[in-house]
Amino acid sequence: DWPTPQLSDAELTAFAARRVRRLPQFTYCGPALHLSGGRAVLLGDAIHSVKPYFGLGVNSGFEDVSVLDDCIQEAGGDLERAFESYSKRRGPDARALVESQYRLHQPR
Repeated sequence: DWPTPQLSDAELTAFAARRVRRLPQFTYCGPALHLSGGRAVLLGDAIHSVKPYFGLGVNSGFEDVSVLDDCIQEAGGDLERAFESYSKRRGPDARALVESQYRLHQPR
């Protein structure tokens, strides 16, 4: 006995008929990955989006978090200094990630 579906037949039909979306483009937002004053920092796809079939999104996001954590620890909790350090450390890597994936994506 199957459970009752969460979507009605009309909703499923509408979903199936919708326009296919294009995958996101390769983007890099650097070199600054933070707002001045230690108010906000960008991580993951916000700084280095690549096509989902490359399988690098979550791993790169985890690396961003790890580097940010190291920067906060090294700055003794001073977020402005930590975020500047994070931008300097992760900016070049994020740019390289996007550029390398873009080159791999190009038709030959």
